Amino acid sequence: MLIQPDSWWALVQSQQLVDARLDLMNELGAQAFRFDVPWREVAASVPGSGEYDSATAANPAWLGYRWARLDAIVDALDDAGIMPVPVVCFAPVWAAARDIESPASPPERPEYFADFMTALGLRYRGRVHHWELWNEPDHPHSWAGTMEEFVRLVLAPGARALRTTAPECSVVLGGLADHRNLKTLHRLGAAKHYDIASFHAYPPDATVRRVRGAVNEVRAVLRREGAGNRQVWVTECGLATAPPSPPSSFGGYTDEAGQARFVEALYGTVGADAIFFYQLSDTGIYNSAGEGIKQVHWGLFVDGEGRRKPGFDAFRRAAAGPAAGRSRSATRRRVAHPARR
Repeated sequence: MLIQPDSWWALVQSQQLVDARLDLMNELGAQAFRFDVPWREVAASVPGSGEYDSATAANPAWLGYRWARLDAIVDALDDAGIMPVPVVCFAPVWAAARDIESPASPPERPEYFADFMTALGLRYRGRVHHWELWNEPDHPHSWAGTMEEFVRLVLAPGARALRTTAPECSVVLGGLADHRNLKTLHRLGAAKHYDIASFHAYPPDATVRRVRGAVNEVRAVLRREGAGNRQVWVTECGLATAPPSPPSSFGGYTDEAGQARFVEALYGTVGADAIFFYQLSDTGIYNSAGEGIKQVHWGLFVDGEGRRKPGFDAFRRAAAGPAAGRSRSATRRRVAHPARR
């Protein structure tokens, strides 16, 4: 599996680079940081002696687990006073249900994911308080299975494991690429297996109308389920300041002043409990061979120029506003900022 160079899991990410990112996030006033936990990176080999052993997999002290990078990320966020929101995803090759190399493959058995979440819950209990189970389980780039398989193989076993191991933690639904798929998940029995609804929003224009509407629709679905008090997080939302190079049809773009207005409206008028802006810096996207595919301009910061876009200041003002002044547990609009995956 390719780790994008700007991911905190990439080998090129030195402590100096991570510290520089944390300095930017603290300057912004970001309260939370959303990042991937690639299961296949942490558990590259089969837990057990030759064949899978559940007790071994559920034990965070198993020597086969490669915790060093995740420990470093959690330590760095703790030192910076920023709340970690890990997204657990990407099954190891040994756990994959399909005979393909893609990290989007579902795990073959529900206990595989349950045991891994048990190990995570035990190792980081008291330090990580929110766990997001998978990313975009309704999109083929990150989930090659069906929605029913997601509930049966990831969401339900993962939630049960966490609620047994670290019951004080919140289970965040894997951020949906399309919020309308929440209805499908609920028909499959997903509602009882998560505490926080989560979806992604990339509007095609420079207005927040669609994001606001999506939040309202998700809240309506939750009310029908008798879960109207459940939190709703927009775990990815962004607007680029230029089209990608080469061009792509994904998401909208505007100029830098337009992005700043978007940020201001996003945090000022959208009634989500948390909004994670995508993303900190402009970046490149690479294929599995490590070749550059395109350059994208979603960020609030331009690395090569060391320049803060106007959206950076808009985010900082939002973070310093009345909603950000409340306690984290009571904040209705938690200003947050995600990592590039």
